[in-house]
Amino acid sequence: MRFTSRGQSITEAIVVLPLFLAIVFLLLQLGQLGMALIMANYAASSIARKAVAENNLSAGNYQQVAQQLMVAGMQYDSLVGCPDADQNQLTGNFVVLVRAKVVAWPFVGYVMNAAFKANYTPQALSCSDLTNQRGFGPFNYLPTLPQTFYVTGTGKVRLNYKA
Repeated sequence: MRFTSRGQSITEAIVVLPLFLAIVFLLLQLGQLGMALIMANYAASSIARKAVAENNLSAGNYQQVAQQLMVAGMQYDSLVGCPDADQNQLTGNFVVLVRAKVVAWPFVGYVMNAAFKANYTPQALSCSDLTNQRGFGPFNYLPTLPQTFYVTGTGKVRLNYKA
């Protein structure tokens, strides 16, 4: 009985193809998350600069600006502006946080759920969220359907004086 190399090649391809496709889709999802982080940071810094220039430190007025900057499958989630609480200094900072949602692709979502065992509960952003203690850097993951990544961008502007 003689085996041909053609049958061996097809068998190897069938075995390796799912792993190859999983790696490709994982890399595409990571690229999408990287783009989401860049755009969320850009939205936050743009809104912070605009709010300080207009002397309107209520970041809630700039939700439409943040929504317009969401691209590549991103959805606007929430926005908050946080002026410094230290009244003893003449200068301070104004920090804006913008959070976007990115739906996880099915296979990537299952892998992330198995890897991180995340128990994230999305809530509106607040000034206490300046350090994201529940996520992985600026990323949080919600494992319930639809599996979703939450990406938080930060923009910081130095105020020249306080009134």
